[in-house]
Amino acid sequence: MNGPKVAVLGDIMLDRYFEADVKQSPEHDGECIVNPKLIRQVPGGAGNVATCLANMGIPTVILGPNGSNIVKEIFSHTKNLLDKTFVVPGTLCQKDRYLHKGKTLTRIDIDPNSIMDYTLDIPDSCEVLITSDYNKGNISEPILKELKGKFRTWIADPKKIFFDAYKTEEIIVKPNSVEALDLTSTNNTLDAITKLAEWTPGRVVVTNGSDPIHFEDRSGMPLGYMGISPHRPKTVIGAGDVMTAVLAAGAIEGWELRKSLEAAILACIKMMSQVPGNTIDKESWNHIVTEVTKN
Repeated sequence: MNGPKVAVLGDIMLDRYFEADVKQSPEHDGECIVNPKLIRQVPGGAGNVATCLANMGIPTVILGPNGSNIVKEIFSHTKNLLDKTFVVPGTLCQKDRYLHKGKTLTRIDIDPNSIMDYTLDIPDSCEVLITSDYNKGNISEPILKELKGKFRTWIADPKKIFFDAYKTEEIIVKPNSVEALDLTSTNNTLDAITKLAEWTPGRVVVTNGSDPIHFEDRSGMPLGYMGISPHRPKTVIGAGDVMTAVLAAGAIEGWELRKSLEAAILACIKMMSQVPGNTIDKESWNHIVTEVTKN
């Protein structure tokens, strides 16, 4: 069937990057950020996941409330992306990152002051659903119940308040390690994976920038994957979005989860080796596909 293969739903943000200087401040007994200059603004959150997929050449639809005409403008020039977002003044999710010589000094988040109800309009061609929930209010339990059972694969980073709504066979639960500990009220990642695997009939992937990546299949066996810290990343911003996009692409390809994770790790390493990072392009994706399918 023609049309988008992946639907991305969730919190669509505007990520802004400022290059700034740092100077000592006797008045504040520390350092101050001075002379900030806006150097880049890109879609973040669900917006970055959808942009990654589109850049990889995968037809994608992105849905939901969006508080930024800037994001709409970027989406309008992105190939392979069907934009079904709508701009709602007052609901902007924005992250401002202040950098000095490539290193993040601080981040300021601007959250929406209202939550919108909206109707889903997902094309029948979509095989994979991604819900990208940053706890900003655009994912609700009624929406999750409406989505259940409609997709071959569903990739989600669930929040604790709605976790029961994610208990479905087609799901890949993808929290990072901090979120996994919070979801399960445990103290270590492997215990969290075991609990999550008990709670959901789907599969569990837990990621962390410095530890190995693990997943647990339905047999209950945890499998470890190489960590990313030995690769001396220049940036980790957007790594989770890239991993989510590649897991979705692997599902479209019909790969087993193991192969999708291998591809996701290669994609994250590639993304983190370059500044500003954030996304993956078609050429890199083609190279990764060749690498993971040559055996």
